[in-house]
Amino acid sequence: MLEKIKMSLRIKHTALDDELIDMIAAAKKDLARVGIINITDEDTLIIQAVKLYCKWHLNYESDADRYKEAYTSMAQSLSMSGDYSV
Repeated sequence: MLEKIKMSLRIKHTALDDELIDMIAAAKKDLARVGIINITDEDTLIIQAVKLYCKWHLNYESDADRYKEAYTSMAQSLSMSGDYSV
């Protein structure tokens, strides 16, 4: 998933890899916190949620509020879906 996140953030170097790995783990923990149990690195919706989380926390393009809102909305939608929660 790291490479997909880096591509979405337009990062080509490895200097931020450790920070991004931690951020990906935090995003997954946050998704679990809202009741999402089916979290896989291959699921396109999970990947998109993690991308939004990372863009929010890195204030990507100085638009953190928009990414926070998009992430929160997606996390809520996933948590209400039977495919991702109990």
